[in-house]
Amino acid sequence: MVRRPLQLLFLIALLLGCEKAPSGQFEITGTIENTDPEFPMVVLNRFDPISQTRTPVDTAKLDEHGHFTMELALAEPDLFQLRMPGKQTATIVLDPSEDKLQIEAEGKRNGSFSVSGSEATRLLLGYDAFRKESNERLIRPAYAKMTAASKKEDQQAEIDAVEEYVDASKVHRQELLEYTAAHIGTSPALFGTVLRWTGD
Repeated sequence: MVRRPLQLLFLIALLLGCEKAPSGQFEITGTIENTDPEFPMVVLNRFDPISQTRTPVDTAKLDEHGHFTMELALAEPDLFQLRMPGKQTATIVLDPSEDKLQIEAEGKRNGSFSVSGSEATRLLLGYDAFRKESNERLIRPAYAKMTAASKKEDQQAEIDAVEEYVDASKVHRQELLEYTAAHIGTSPALFGTVLRWTGD
């Protein structure tokens, strides 16, 4: 069973985070390739993955070259999102055991970005890449079969497709749990993975 070890790993991560003393200022720097005169800034939000709520923490204006810098006091690890020009967002993990994170981003919706200086963010991005691959391989084909059966009004085919979708969802979920246990460990990246599955 993966469920109980993951609960223990998450609890350990929380305890380790709570034991950390305030370490002063954490610096975030970056460059946005495509700037937007209507949104010439970067907004840092604290992100709750369960409720999907975002709480503003800081804002930084971009200079003429698309560069920005912001600093914040960070006493314990937490999950954040950067909102950038072009409606691009990036989910990051900030950890006071580190003191600086650098991001390079396209500045467009669903654009690419790269991050350096944050091991927890690197692990979270690896998890997200695996999650997307698993979803494309398991969930999307099963959902397509449900949609096709519904359009044809083929009741038996729709029942079969729903059963296949349920089975695929279980496999997808288990793959994510196993990936988390194998690759995330007690990293603060857990804040962006396990917390998405209430009850696990």
